[in-house]
Amino acid sequence: MAECIKNKGHKLFTECHSLKNCINPSEGLLGVFFHTELQQAVNKADTVPALMKQMALQLINEIPGVDIQIYTDGSKNEENQSGSGIYIKTPREVRKIKLRNPDNCSVFRSELLAIEAGLEAILNENNYGAVWILSDSRSSIQHLKDWNNVGDRTGISILKLLRHTGVDHKVHLQWIPSRVDIYGNEVADNLAKQGTAEPLCSTPSLTFDEIYSIRKNKDLKTWRVPPSHDWYKRSSPGGSIGLAWDRADQTAAVQICQRSPEELLLQPR
Repeated sequence: MAECIKNKGHKLFTECHSLKNCINPSEGLLGVFFHTELQQAVNKADTVPALMKQMALQLINEIPGVDIQIYTDGSKNEENQSGSGIYIKTPREVRKIKLRNPDNCSVFRSELLAIEAGLEAILNENNYGAVWILSDSRSSIQHLKDWNNVGDRTGISILKLLRHTGVDHKVHLQWIPSRVDIYGNEVADNLAKQGTAEPLCSTPSLTFDEIYSIRKNKDLKTWRVPPSHDWYKRSSPGGSIGLAWDRADQTAAVQICQRSPEELLLQPR
């Protein structure tokens, strides 16, 4: 059973984490392929965006017209409202899906929720070739690739959908770069941002890591507010850090502040 905690008066449920493999290790995920690079390995930080776009479009344009393309993305705004966006291109139609996820849901899990929703949306499709899930979240693909260690609810659901779809169709989970003006990715990104404004439809459920992040951020905000005690203001711990001095001068200032007037008078000149 999921554990219930409270945050700002609202109940949050911690998702259970399974320690059992949902995929038989002896069978694996037949027909499912994970691609965390383009046709050649590139470092996004060191590569010109125009070149990244060209390489991604070259890969996308080589996808046969009978295949299904699923672009996915996740988003989170400053109010910690999160959403998922899915843009699906089948041989016969185009579909757009936007979802609202629990508040404080991480972008990583929003990406996974988008992949889950995309796979669920094509369960009743027929007469198509392979399935291409095109995501700009390399970490999500790497997480699913390590399927033997997946225990989160969303990850397990995706693996079951991949196993089901992979029986009759090849499934490719392909990483693509973000913010290089790839149409499907841009549409999914906009849908994810729109999803943050949608109403919540169910009781919020967060992972342990997400709840830990909430607690950590709250503690950091508390610790950064100095106490109001007079003695604290007089001693001003850490005050020298705000001075535009070098390290030696800062150290000297701290040592002077820590000594009594009598000690300072006894110092040799």
